Amino acid sequence: MSIEIIILTAPGCTTCGQAKATVQKVVEQGRQEFPGLSYRTVDVAESPEIGTQYGVLSTPAIIINDTLAFRGVPKEKALIKKLESLCM
Repeated sequence: MSIEIIILTAPGCTTCGQAKATVQKVVEQGRQEFPGLSYRTVDVAESPEIGTQYGVLSTPAIIINDTLAFRGVPKEKALIKKLESLCM
């Protein structure tokens, strides 16, 4: 099963780096458990239509398989739990 995570960021966002680091860590550690897991970062200043599409008014935001999953910096355990729920 393929799982795509999109991290929505913006210039000047003070917590976007934390969100990226959390997602990177979970993706790196979860490659065995979640085959097909990938992520990418989208700057909503450069692609405002993405923020509009998901109703995101502030960053960071985490989209998983085309669904808004988290607003703000996700807790590592919560992100893993969300990924596990997608694999059931």
